[in-house]
Amino acid sequence: MSVPPSVPSPPPDHGDGGRAVVALVLARTTEAVDAVAGRLTEAGFACGPASGPTFAVEAPVATFEDTFGVAPVPAADGGWTTEVGDELPLSGLPEDLQRELVAVALERPAELHGPEPT
Repeated sequence: MSVPPSVPSPPPDHGDGGRAVVALVLARTTEAVDAVAGRLTEAGFACGPASGPTFAVEAPVATFEDTFGVAPVPAADGGWTTEVGDELPLSGLPEDLQRELVAVALERPAELHGPEPT
């Protein structure tokens, strides 16, 4: 049975269960945050409120892959990582945007209960 043309096809399954990926963005200055968030919003990211020069972004795996050139994959601890680590490469971004960023790192789970007793 084929899907009627008026019904959109479901998105492809990239093995991520359809979960959104969250990353933390560190801009060079507090003043650069609005411009950086605007550019990332244009690229398809949802941007959270800033705290100083940092803010969170959220998007599907494909948006991260299109923007940063690497695909986030689920990490063993429940967070996200890539084949090159948790920090995303900035080299594929436009140079003016690269100049405004210090880092973009995938979010890892917080330690809610502290370290294991020894």
